Amino acid sequence: MKSKLPVLIFGLLSFLVVTQNTNAKTLTLLALPDSTCCAPDSLEFVSENYPEFCVSWHVSTDSTCKAPIGFEVQWKLQFGFLWHTKTISYSSGSTILFCDTIAGCGTHQWRVRTICYDSSYSDWVDGKKFNVTGCLPEDRIASSGLTLSPNPASTTITLSANLESPGPLQITIVDISGKPVYTKNINTGKLAYFRENISVTGWRKGMYFINIKSNGVFIKPGKFIKE
Repeated sequence: MKSKLPVLIFGLLSFLVVTQNTNAKTLTLLALPDSTCCAPDSLEFVSENYPEFCVSWHVSTDSTCKAPIGFEVQWKLQFGFLWHTKTISYSSGSTILFCDTIAGCGTHQWRVRTICYDSSYSDWVDGKKFNVTGCLPEDRIASSGLTLSPNPASTTITLSANLESPGPLQITIVDISGKPVYTKNINTGKLAYFRENISVTGWRKGMYFINIKSNGVFIKPGKFIKE
């Protein structure tokens, strides 16, 4: 008659089951499931009343998920390169409602990720894109685009564009991670045109993105490669 004697040894991340059999002996290692920082789900666009927008998502409550302490939310114009970022704290509840302001009109995209108690992050989860229609005229994107040369560039780039009206403009260049590496405010005076030479010597190799706003109007963005 066969007999079995199970011995269970608990560990922090795994346990060992030893099974003794009269005909054979087996040794099996069973791993306990690792807890993870779980991403939010059920992302929804709730409303838009320019300049405010609201979105929502559900908090993951699976038993294998680490405890969340907050969320990081990002949003931007679909063809823009600079993400707006907000971090919010979390204490309880299954649904989060988040509202903030929009920088300009057009199609926007947004995403959110979980921040867990041990400072780890979940993967980003993209929400459904939404269109903003109630913008003021100064918040639209200009039809005239940006011209830049050379591309790729090693020492200097030259930016130029025709503007809808003369006045102040702001140039912002960000790297592939979204970190600003160059910002400059310019006043074109009476000219509805600008041309700017920018030294990129010493910048790291890679892709860079350019955003320009003139009199509240976003000029269609550009990008270049630093070699």
